[in-house]
Amino acid sequence: MIFDPKHKILSYEEAGAKAAELRKKEEKIIMMSGSFDLPHITHVGFFNNVKKNGGALFIALGTDEQIRLLKGPTRPIIPQEARASMLAALEIVDFVIIADEPMQMPSKIHFEKLATIIKPDVFALNDDDSAIEDKRVFAEKHGAKFVIVERFLMPFNDKDTTYLINTSNIIKRIKEN
Repeated sequence: MIFDPKHKILSYEEAGAKAAELRKKEEKIIMMSGSFDLPHITHVGFFNNVKKNGGALFIALGTDEQIRLLKGPTRPIIPQEARASMLAALEIVDFVIIADEPMQMPSKIHFEKLATIIKPDVFALNDDDSAIEDKRVFAEKHGAKFVIVERFLMPFNDKDTTYLINTSNIIKRIKEN
């Protein structure tokens, strides 16, 4: 049997309904955001660490346009629909919402309306996010506990522990080979 993750990719309206349903069961709503271009093992480690806060994990996925704005004209590598499907296929990810809102700069917040709709209990991000303070204010504004999760780091191999797996290093490695 083939697993089809499409039921985990939600519109804003569906996300609001799902969050309300979970809240009735007294489950926490965890919200996080990102581009997740070239999903890889350190993303999975990050999701695991976020999920330790308990509750359903809602990912506000950046659009192709937002990623180009933040990372340049050659990104994303993988289109938003494919990235959403790959994330949704992960058991640890409960729901993915393509957060198609105007990007607020420099905070990189592109999910204000979504947060208003799902009302997260927890807002989580990596410890290397360049907009930590802006996102702390965002979480407080929405009544969410603000959680900074240490970046999950994994080397490419045992011999070179300085070359860590992340999207930029994967792209660099492909270009070198």
